[in-house]
Amino acid sequence: MKQNEKKTIENNVDYEEQYQELLAEEKEAARKKTYLVIFLSMIIILLAMIGATFSYIKLYGNANDNNKNKVCDLNCDLNGDGKCDLNCDTNNDGKADLNIDLNGDNLCDINCDLDGDGRPDINIDYNGDRVAHFSYDTNGDSKPEFNKMNQDKNNDGICDVNCDINRDGFPDTNIDIDGDGIPDINIDTNNDGKPDINIDTNGDMKPDLNIDTDNDGKADINIDTNGDKKPELNIDYGNDRKPHFNVDTDGDGKPDKNLINQDTNNDGLCDINCDTNDDNHPDINIDLDGDGKADVNIDTNGDKKPDINLDINGDGIPDINVDTNGDNIADKNLINQDTNKDGVCDLNCDTNNDGWPDINIDIDGDGKPDINIDTDGDGKPDREIDTNGDGRCDEKCSVSINNPGNVNMSASTDNNYYLLVNYLDSINVSEIRPGWRGSQSFTINNMSNVTLMYNIKLTNVVNTFDPVNDFVYSLKRDGINVKSRVIAPTTDTIILENIIIPGHMSYTYELIYEFLEKNIDQNVNQGRIFNAQINVEAVN
Repeated sequence: MKQNEKKTIENNVDYEEQYQELLAEEKEAARKKTYLVIFLSMIIILLAMIGATFSYIKLYGNANDNNKNKVCDLNCDLNGDGKCDLNCDTNNDGKADLNIDLNGDNLCDINCDLDGDGRPDINIDYNGDRVAHFSYDTNGDSKPEFNKMNQDKNNDGICDVNCDINRDGFPDTNIDIDGDGIPDINIDTNNDGKPDINIDTNGDMKPDLNIDTDNDGKADINIDTNGDKKPELNIDYGNDRKPHFNVDTDGDGKPDKNLINQDTNNDGLCDINCDTNDDNHPDINIDLDGDGKADVNIDTNGDKKPDINLDINGDGIPDINVDTNGDNIADKNLINQDTNKDGVCDLNCDTNNDGWPDINIDIDGDGKPDINIDTDGDGKPDREIDTNGDGRCDEKCSVSINNPGNVNMSASTDNNYYLLVNYLDSINVSEIRPGWRGSQSFTINNMSNVTLMYNIKLTNVVNTFDPVNDFVYSLKRDGINVKSRVIAPTTDTIILENIIIPGHMSYTYELIYEFLEKNIDQNVNQGRIFNAQINVEAVN
């Protein structure tokens, strides 16, 4: 090979090597540039996320949005000063108890602390029921006008009504529930700062210990003689305020008749009026009439569980496993019934094996559940729910529920706390036939000084009538027809809207239901039901 040809080849090889090196350098630079772009993009995205988070915190107080509706639910810091402003949980139980916002408008509705001392000043509730009972602000001026706290009625320097003894902002003694200026519960008769009569031990606004039935300032029923907050004398049954157990017949302060925890055969075991949970109220083998024989909740095998004559609603009448002939064997309305023979309990089902039915409870023995009804078979009550075990519906109740007494209805407006709804009677029927007619009455009282507006709604509606126009309702106010034979709704419905009621005015309504007689075959409606709950809601 010639010398110049050899030189040319070497030069070409050097050029190729240089070219490859240059190409590698360009690829490495491009790779680094790509990584840099990706890194910068991630930084931008991260900053945007941080900014959105701080924006959310600024708008909604903090991230405690339990129901994901962009409204803070608990311990909300609205101004970023590190202190709770709204829905404050002061006792760390996971529930708001101070500056409670009921409707998500970032304004306090219940237990409002105006001076920042950690205690409520206006619209104060009772036992966490989120209904303003004390120091109502009736006109929105942030001052209490109705049923004020710490009232000194006789100007002697001593609190007489709604007295906050422990200075937590809530009343402890001489509590006036209805705002009439007279204490209703936890009455302190000797000004020692402790309740003496009509004591509410379970927070339901009703006296259950040291009950004064004749208003003489002395306890007559469920008398606590030793200060242990349990009754020792004249103990009632089912809150009937009548002495049944440990009766003091001669007024000497000692029980003489129908004692609690009687061991009649001296074997060391309780036989009559046995208190199984140490609350001084009998639970099994209950002798209501004092004849020495058990009448309800009878334990026949000594396992401390009732076997026959279970009284579910505390009226003294057996409801479940009824012994009709006195042979100590249940004959009627048995517990754990499998009505359709599918191997699963359908009626009076005891889900925890404590001897008491828990779901699909048939109170009246008609073969149909009345309370704690499980509609989807998951073993949990879905409607007609008894929350406190008294055998009566408390939640998701139909119009047939027996629910007398005053009930403060809560809604998403301040004005609702001044509408007092009183159910005067109830409907409780089954197996109605064409031509049936039933009614329920209730009153609406405006407890404030200003004119308010409200809606009347039917909620939790279940209507399976077919055709639906067979079942209708009418509505009267103070005896005057407001609605006449309107087809009963199949879904939740407002039946009266934007009704005006002046201050301290009362209206009485009668809601009338009818199963119309059509003079034709109406057997298609056999087994159909209608359930609904009356709700009164204030509107602005």
